[in-house]
Amino acid sequence: MSDFKPAILSRYFVTAIGTDSGKTLVSAIVCEALHADYWKPIQAGMPRDTDTVQSLVSNEKTQFHPEAYLLNTPASPHAAAKADGVEISLTKV
Repeated sequence: MSDFKPAILSRYFVTAIGTDSGKTLVSAIVCEALHADYWKPIQAGMPRDTDTVQSLVSNEKTQFHPEAYLLNTPASPHAAAKADGVEISLTKV
């Protein structure tokens, strides 16, 4: 693979409604193609999406940043935070 270097710093936000809609796979494809870093601010439940993306990315430039919130309950972030007794602060994410 070539030493691809983007001309400008860009940020991408992968989103979709529902579980198993392909967000994790698309994130891995974007990270691999652009040598982009990966960060999921809030992880609710296991397995961690960061681990999955990391297992799919083969370039050595992508960095994987820890979640700001790692919640136990597998639910939407607001529902998981409530169930886990955690208050999410937007200044932390």
